[in-house]
Amino acid sequence: MPPIRQPLNPYFVPSIFSFRLGTKQASANEYVFPLLLPSVEKNGELFLSLEDLKRAMGPQLKEISQALPAPDNAGYLPVTSILREPFGYFVQWLDTYQGRICVLAQEKPSRVDPFGQAYLFTRKFGFLRRAFYMEEVQQLVPYSLYIPTYYTPEKPMKMAVVLHGLGGNNVLERAGAPLFQTAEKYGYILCAPNCYARGMHGSPFPMARDFVPDDVDPENPAGLDEEQQRIYPLCEKADMLAIEKTLDEYAIDRNNLFLFGNSMGGDGTFHLGQKYHHLWRAIAPCGGGPDMRFYPMEKLKNTPVHLLVGTEDPGYDIIQGLYHQLQAHGVSASITLVGGEPHGNAWIAAIDKIFDFFNAHVSAGPLPK
Repeated sequence: MPPIRQPLNPYFVPSIFSFRLGTKQASANEYVFPLLLPSVEKNGELFLSLEDLKRAMGPQLKEISQALPAPDNAGYLPVTSILREPFGYFVQWLDTYQGRICVLAQEKPSRVDPFGQAYLFTRKFGFLRRAFYMEEVQQLVPYSLYIPTYYTPEKPMKMAVVLHGLGGNNVLERAGAPLFQTAEKYGYILCAPNCYARGMHGSPFPMARDFVPDDVDPENPAGLDEEQQRIYPLCEKADMLAIEKTLDEYAIDRNNLFLFGNSMGGDGTFHLGQKYHHLWRAIAPCGGGPDMRFYPMEKLKNTPVHLLVGTEDPGYDIIQGLYHQLQAHGVSASITLVGGEPHGNAWIAAIDKIFDFFNAHVSAGPLPK
């Protein structure tokens, strides 16, 4: 039997919020997101619209819903009063170079940095944390970006989408300087979606390392239960919404979009790579991949694929097998074997190899049909 991939709890449950007064800017655990209406201060009290409070708090709002008074005539609620008593939220007002900011937290932070809080709302380059409200899950979903320091809207840039592994959404932080320096060197915007929950980036295919019997249901070869079949498409949609929002916000060369990721992100790269093959100039799955008996390899006929695996990865032989299967089915596939590196680190140690592959497939022409 394929493994049951639980839990499916959302990755993002924010506990610290900040609101830049008089604006539609807010953050949750330092991920910046837009409000529908500006936050307002009255007599030392923070007021938010009811809808914005719902969006910020998400499922956590159920815990305090019984304490919500009726909104005023403008649709606002006195949020600090509601959260401070009886729920014990920490409240601090900050006077910063970006104006007044209200910080709310479930527990008192060890330190509240006024400059750092203001900087969340002003930085335009480098590593950026962002979030959007996803109606289907009724909560904020975060994603991360890296914007090269010389980005300008007048000159569209290439973009590489990087999918995280099982651990969650902080893949750019984990990779850190090697990935950021490579993006700066070669001129790539990086977009790291969050996947919402542990839903394999939406992939319905069993992993190559799973044991899947030959008589498995071909309509559900991964043996997904009812809840997984509900959650996995939401994870895929969260990824694609983050990508769409980045494409809308920045000047990006849509003929040169690339996709990669490690571990669960490698499985996700195979899945989103085939399903949205019309988007990608090339893809690079690292340290993961599907059971090819159930995977539509024909959809990659015009998409170059580069696999990468460390010699100390338990899946080393499995990834090599995927490479040979792709080649045997006429897919333009190549592979990097990273000596001495384990499962979680090989892709970072060989990040230049991934971008050398992407650079070799950059084109001024349209994507193949």
